[in-house]
Amino acid sequence: MRRYCLTSYAEQESVLAPWYRGAFTAPINYYRAAFRKVPGAGGLKFRKLAIAALILWGRRDFALSRDFATLNLNYARSGRVEYAAIAGLCLYRENPDFFNHHIRQFVLRGEN
Repeated sequence: MRRYCLTSYAEQESVLAPWYRGAFTAPINYYRAAFRKVPGAGGLKFRKLAIAALILWGRRDFALSRDFATLNLNYARSGRVEYAAIAGLCLYRENPDFFNHHIRQFVLRGEN
């Protein structure tokens, strides 16, 4: 497991805890129930959020593809994706200047 995002033993344990023996049952049951068809519910439909979205994404993310970033924009009124070339999964730690700059600009421009 890559641990470059985790700075302390406590953080490492919090990530690993769900994988301990017997700890996976509850999350699996949660998703089974969430996607079960409920009679009379007519199927769940996701609505667009009435806000703008800023998605910051590290191009070196080893866990999720870049497609996920753009797919998330389908659920917001408007928005954009900014990609950081020299960061992966933990963008805020690997490239804090990029992260802070884009958050600051997003808020100052009133895009939210």
